[in-house]
Amino acid sequence: MNPRTATNTVSSQERPALLLRPPQGEDESFPAYLTRLRTVNGLTGILTLARRLRLSEGELVTLEPAALQGLLHGDRSQAAAHCRRYRRRTSQLLRTRADNSTATRICPLCFRDGRLHPMHWDRPLTIICAVHQLCVIGRCSECRRPISHRRAHMYFCVCGADFRKCSQSPKPL
Repeated sequence: MNPRTATNTVSSQERPALLLRPPQGEDESFPAYLTRLRTVNGLTGILTLARRLRLSEGELVTLEPAALQGLLHGDRSQAAAHCRRYRRRTSQLLRTRADNSTATRICPLCFRDGRLHPMHWDRPLTIICAVHQLCVIGRCSECRRPISHRRAHMYFCVCGADFRKCSQSPKPL
């Protein structure tokens, strides 16, 4: 018997997979929420979180927020239905989704203030933080790599640089 299939046929109520399950912020983007969820639980990457939830990485990043909340609280029913649909159309979905990018932008001052990663930072035309009126950054100031939702910690680059300490340019005139 396939262990993955067996998981989906077990009772829909199970023990929660993560100890800490903060709610998603009202304006927080889903990829940023996944990053925060990993961080507060001490997990090192998206694949680690997916495995803890017994999902593939693709299943996790395409999951509806409501299904994720159910899954976090032990109800696999919505997630199981999603996984069945996902497996039927995986190759087509991943090839055609334009918003499947892992790149993002951040405002270091917002992170310093303890704010969550709002959805508008991920919109292609957003270049200014609405709160601080400074340019958002898309690359690490230390290693110049693009900032990714797949980073191990929400406040740190893969090179170890702390995003809260990055410099920002003033808003263009």
